[in-house]
Amino acid sequence: MVKASKTTECPVFEPQGLARSLAGHDRGRLYVIINENCDRVFVADGVHSHISSSKSKNIRHIQRIKDLSQDVEDLIREAKLDSDLVHILRVYRKEQSKV
Repeated sequence: MVKASKTTECPVFEPQGLARSLAGHDRGRLYVIINENCDRVFVADGVHSHISSSKSKNIRHIQRIKDLSQDVEDLIREAKLDSDLVHILRVYRKEQSKV
């Protein structure tokens, strides 16, 4: 059995999708999932939390957003900067307002 590391150091940037915070002072906020580590996920939105200092959230305190358009998925794969994260979230919100 491999023991999980207790460190909250953010691993390599590998954007994996979108999530909504379910608990904490940021409840309801949208994030891009940067990476996962056992029972923690590292998330960033490009404004309040950045790629270089992503926010660590308990995996039970987020809700993954699974029904993403192909455009948003492509943007997530190509993301490299905080401004890319802001753009991704803006595009997703715009798509949701049309529904």
